[in-house]
Amino acid sequence: MMQDKPDITAQTTVAELLKHYPDLEGILIEQAPMFEKIQSPLLRKTVAKVATLKKAAVMAGIPVERLVDTLRDAAGLAQLASSCSDESGAEASGGELSTDEPVWVSTGKVAKKIDVDGMLAEGVHPLKLVMKLLEELESGGLIKIESSFPPIPLADAATQKGYLAWTGVRADGQYETFFGSPKAE
Repeated sequence: MMQDKPDITAQTTVAELLKHYPDLEGILIEQAPMFEKIQSPLLRKTVAKVATLKKAAVMAGIPVERLVDTLRDAAGLAQLASSCSDESGAEASGGELSTDEPVWVSTGKVAKKIDVDGMLAEGVHPLKLVMKLLEELESGGLIKIESSFPPIPLADAATQKGYLAWTGVRADGQYETFFGSPKAE
């Protein structure tokens, strides 16, 4: 490994990867077309700073080991498949995808619906809006966001503050993420 560049592991953030290995951007995009979104200056300043390669792989629906090993190979680093398996299932994240809709989602009433792709296209990151709406949410109410990608960092931010988050995939491939207050369980 080169001394002036950090190692590439499942815990490396996308921003850190692209800062130290800018030539890997094309490789990252080849792994999943959804990674083209990282070319957006807004996403580089926001999501890329908190999304690890592990979260990015989950968002893209590809094996973490494949993503990390492909990037390491392109950077001239030895493969470290074992670095990807740490924490793999140790704790359920608010951003994990599931086919089983929780009861709090099916029984809740959507108070606000947000088009995340539209907000990002306008240069607005949804985190502050979602967190503000969650603070104002009445018991049993839900916030529903729709996006072309699973917003794992956003869901994780909400669950770290004690809110509920669940992401599902619609038949058309779009993602729906529901947020609720802990009282909704």
